[in-house]
Amino acid sequence: MRKRYGFGLAIVVVLGGVAVASPYVIGRMIERVFAGPAVSLPTNQPVQSLFWQGHPFQTGYLRSNASSTLVIGAGPGAVSVPLHHVIHQGFGLDGHYARITTTLALQGETAATAARYFGSLPPLLVETTLFLDGHSSSHFQIPPVHGAHGGAVGDAPLRLDFSGFAGDVQADGEQQIAYRSASQAITLDGPGGHVAITGIKLDGGGALSGVGEATLGFASMVFSSPGGEPMQLSGVSTSTRTSTVGDEATFDLSYGFDRAQQGIAVVRHGVFALHLLHLNLPVLREALLRLRAITPPPSMQAAMARSPEDAQRNLMQMMALGVETVNRLLKDSPVMRLDPVGFEMDQGKLAAHATLRIDGARIEPENPRARANLQAVGLVADIAIDDPLLRTLLRVGAMMSGQMLPPGSIEPQIAALAQAGWVSRKGEQITSSLHLDDGHLAINGKSADEYLVLLGAFMQ
Repeated sequence: MRKRYGFGLAIVVVLGGVAVASPYVIGRMIERVFAGPAVSLPTNQPVQSLFWQGHPFQTGYLRSNASSTLVIGAGPGAVSVPLHHVIHQGFGLDGHYARITTTLALQGETAATAARYFGSLPPLLVETTLFLDGHSSSHFQIPPVHGAHGGAVGDAPLRLDFSGFAGDVQADGEQQIAYRSASQAITLDGPGGHVAITGIKLDGGGALSGVGEATLGFASMVFSSPGGEPMQLSGVSTSTRTSTVGDEATFDLSYGFDRAQQGIAVVRHGVFALHLLHLNLPVLREALLRLRAITPPPSMQAAMARSPEDAQRNLMQMMALGVETVNRLLKDSPVMRLDPVGFEMDQGKLAAHATLRIDGARIEPENPRARANLQAVGLVADIAIDDPLLRTLLRVGAMMSGQMLPPGSIEPQIAALAQAGWVSRKGEQITSSLHLDDGHLAINGKSADEYLVLLGAFMQ
């Protein structure tokens, strides 16, 4: 019996020792993460431009204070944002082993500039819970901001009304992340006009490698300036998506809106979708590393204190790197697609599609005047527009350039194009196409190589 009690007491002592020591052990585990290398965060782009770097700290028993830096962007345009963390170590009944409260607050000149416009802004707070199965859950919140402050234009007041912003981020043990966030409204009023945005939502997810997708949506947007007609949009959305297969990346970008109105002009169902295919992923990642090496990511204060000479030198370096990177990407036969592009008005619809292909084996990007470059480019494009809409757009274009089209002057122009074979008419719809292949150009199925001759002469 005594042995049994002794064994039970030993178990209690061991478990008690584990319970007592575990907060410190957990702290040391987290300490190693903060002392490790920088981690790239998902941005749904072919290359990463968002990084987190922890800083070494001294582990406490039940609580530790730590700091880290969030680096946004790359090269001389990068900005580093300091973060402060309070880490509570210890197991919970829900399976968590630590809770971390992170504070992001503007500092230095950036904070002073923001205060001149909006007063004292509250910090961004993030509450993160770490679980034993490897996943984590975070909730972040930006408190509401209301008030009028000077500094917008001289001492003119600028009023900001912001309902706040809140969201949740879930991450698993496989480096996958998902997030959802929303804000009810933000309005900005000042001497320059009025801006009002409602129903803001940001949803997405992906991997720490950068593969993933994100969608930013607005229920409504209103922009107005003194004496001008307000621009009103509803159902606005923009989305990005990045996927990879081996060393190739695909990047998709799309914009759209349900309705846009300014004065009596109403545009509906606007859409623009861009797709970049067969992008060389190692080339993109190398370019990012070289971009970050041009200058180390500065703090906010250092970024604002850069001399004009430094900024000019960095700009030239970035431009040279950009040209070199594009030339290398062209060698891997990239493809660019615009599909779909279009909108509707009361007068009709417009729809367009285009695909541009580069033959990497034939292109000579280092010699842009080479005649062979024309033969390395393949282009297929088509457009369809309703006749009443075309007339309206031509009149609006003439008015914007300070001209007035005489009545009856548009129809002869369209008829002449149709007679020449450059466009086709199908009832109320006018269509045309463009094909460029192996150095030969066709417009609406009709040879137009003479225009390539002019272009080739210019390139020589």
